[in-house]
Amino acid sequence: MVRSRRAWRERTLAVGGARVEVRAFNRAMPWYSGVHSTFELECQIRFPDRTVITRDFVPTRYTLPCTLDLAARACGRFRLIACYADLSLSIPLEKCDRRWLAVLRRV
Repeated sequence: MVRSRRAWRERTLAVGGARVEVRAFNRAMPWYSGVHSTFELECQIRFPDRTVITRDFVPTRYTLPCTLDLAARACGRFRLIACYADLSLSIPLEKCDRRWLAVLRRV
C-alpha cells in the first residue's frame, strides 16, 4: 500500500480581516483500493486574536466492479455478468492501469 503524502500546492490569501495559509497534499493509494488518492487540505486561518487550523480529507474514487454492477442494476436495463481489469490476469493487480472492463447483458 502506498503511504506517502506529497505537497501539491501552497497559497496565501486574505479574507476580510483574516489571513489564510492553504497547503494542499496528495496521498496516493493503490488504484484497486477504490480510492485513487486522498486530497488533504490544511488551512491555517490567522484572525487578529487567534489562529485556527483546519484539515480536510477528500477521497478521489475510481469506479470498481461493485459500483459498475450497482449502476447497471440501478438503470434497470442491464446486468453485469463479468468484469475484467484492463491487463492480463498474469500481471499483479497493482500493476494494472486503473480501468475495469464490464460485460453487460441487456435485461
